[in-house]
Amino acid sequence: MNKYLEHKRHPLRFCVRAAAIDSATLTGSEISGKWKKIQPRVISVSTERRLARFANWASTPEKILRFTKTYGPVTLPVLGRGRRFSFSVESWQRAQEDFRTLWREQMGRPGDACRLLGQEGSLKTEEGEELSLTFGHWSYVTSTVQRLFLLELLATPDQRLRLCPGQGCKTRFFIANHGRDRYCSDRCRSWAQRFAKAKWAREKGAPARRRRVTQAKRGRAKR
Repeated sequence: MNKYLEHKRHPLRFCVRAAAIDSATLTGSEISGKWKKIQPRVISVSTERRLARFANWASTPEKILRFTKTYGPVTLPVLGRGRRFSFSVESWQRAQEDFRTLWREQMGRPGDACRLLGQEGSLKTEEGEELSLTFGHWSYVTSTVQRLFLLELLATPDQRLRLCPGQGCKTRFFIANHGRDRYCSDRCRSWAQRFAKAKWAREKGAPARRRRVTQAKRGRAKR
């Protein structure tokens, strides 16, 4: 019996209720809008790119409005059916900063074992969340998009979480495809190579050139 259950067991998916946005506007420090007149539906999507996008998104009110029009209110449950919503810019910024902090805390170091929720721990459920069984697949339906991002981040192997060290990089938070990836893009990788060459020239190249000049002068003096 146990072997049969192990054979039938499927990975748990994280999902969220979603509905398209009909309109959204920015008034002072508040963003308000309305969902389209449709029934919210449970969706499960690959969110690796969205995790990095949320972490790297500019947190100005105008940019937050744009994010909301694309993905919906991050911190609010999706109601749909033409209902209205409203949230403060500060609440979105706070959610993003908490997410960035967790990203940094979850990042592993070379040689560390992979972990979920740290070495051990638990995560409290929130009102409106539920386990759902559909066609033999278990899904955990989160209460908000923020919670979906949180759970997906915690389920990501910590060895793949990265902070790009590229100067002026606007996509510092990224999920590596390979263990050796240190930079988020070819642009940042090229910057690192140029920086390393310039550093070598300052620290090693200039003294070497001075030694060669000195040796050449001594050679000419001996003649």
